[in-house]
Amino acid sequence: TGTGKTIMAIYHYLKHSIGEPLLILVPPQKKKEGGWDRDIMFVSNHHNITIEYEQLSYGVLAKRWQDYKGWFVVFDECHYIKNPTSQRGKAGIKLSQVSTHFLLLSATPSSNGWIDTISYMIMFGYYKNKTQFLKKHAIYEDMYVGRERPIKVVADFTDKEELKRKYNSFSIKLSKDEALD
Repeated sequence: TGTGKTIMAIYHYLKHSIGEPLLILVPPQKKKEGGWDRDIMFVSNHHNITIEYEQLSYGVLAKRWQDYKGWFVVFDECHYIKNPTSQRGKAGIKLSQVSTHFLLLSATPSSNGWIDTISYMIMFGYYKNKTQFLKKHAIYEDMYVGRERPIKVVADFTDKEELKRKYNSFSIKLSKDEALD
């Protein structure tokens, strides 16, 4: 939080864009606050350029992702698509596959541990789907609910060094102090 992810994302887009428009996926409240609009206007005015962009709320991602094939996509607050089996998560993964480039931005990308990274790992091509990820890494234990039969739940993960290496291949953690310059 407070590291300037928005400004860095705009400059990343400017550096790597091949002329395609920019799509910014945001939670509804961030769209209303207008931060992206202000920062894009600031950068545009500073460099005397026009940045073609749209903002889309995560609430309509599942219905509209196909409209943005060939766009440069920023997933702001990417933890909104961390569940690879939800409609929004599936749409986010599909959109990343048809975009020219994509960025994932979040101050809390994996607050629940490795289980929250599955969508990201799929997006970056390390796993085909959640099932493949869990077959390779999940350690299950029985959970009892009442007197019913046990339910298998993920208790931990194997190969954590491998997971860390893969995650670090596409992520960066930046502290506020490091971002001040």
